[in-house]
Amino acid sequence: MGIQEERNIATLLRWNHDVWGSGGAALAPQLLAPTYLRHDPRGVRAWTPEEYGAVVASRQQAGAALVRHDEIIARGNYVAIRWTGINAPADSPFAGGLQVYQFDDEARICAMWGGTRSRQAGLWPDDAEPGRWIIASAGELTAEEQRNERTRRIHLERRLVSDPSGLDELLVDPLPSHTPVADRRESIAEFAERIRGESTRYPAKQFVDHVHFVVGDRSVEVWGWRWDDTDAPVYNGAPLKSPWEFIEIWRYDRGRIAERWQVAAEPGVDWTAAPA
Repeated sequence: MGIQEERNIATLLRWNHDVWGSGGAALAPQLLAPTYLRHDPRGVRAWTPEEYGAVVASRQQAGAALVRHDEIIARGNYVAIRWTGINAPADSPFAGGLQVYQFDDEARICAMWGGTRSRQAGLWPDDAEPGRWIIASAGELTAEEQRNERTRRIHLERRLVSDPSGLDELLVDPLPSHTPVADRRESIAEFAERIRGESTRYPAKQFVDHVHFVVGDRSVEVWGWRWDDTDAPVYNGAPLKSPWEFIEIWRYDRGRIAERWQVAAEPGVDWTAAPA
């Protein structure tokens, strides 16, 4: 683990445990950059540390909910986490989520992208392992990471042109997929049909890559689809607003995508928009 990743993870753990978990809102100016840009399912907003510290303080309750880190994935100035809520109120709508943090040169949090998994979907499936830390060992990609990055790139290129050919070389069959609302196992045939259908559902779709990085057998992506609202796809009986933003973590096995975790923003929320 490099010094940069080590400092960033230390900040993140203090942020989740000492600030959110233990009511230490006064620590916000130490852990947040002068401008903290937060991207959540409802939009984008810029906060000062003092402003966001006040938000934390207003939400603190006795027996505050904690976050269990199922995975921590770090490279350079980015750290992604897959988390599960602990001691959450019975009426909480969330069971867990994914977050990607960006840090400045002083190991302070300067941006965050986050989304949640619904309580109805249940906890992330238990892999019977303690929380995994997957940390970049050097600035350059290892041979394994280069192979996984190549798989990621080819998979994206095929989806952009709705070409499902060669998926057996890119995906395990079936592929375990953990979405905000359900878990499923998707066969290559089902995945191919979904890729073919994207050209119909999202006419002239465009892909926007906000953040992506590969570490070991994981890749992290913050991305979105965009399309022309005059010919919007129908979702749940209504036109689907553009854009639709996602956070995904992929697990790889011998160069093939072997598992996926995903959360999403609300349709129409633009993570590239100017913050409020």
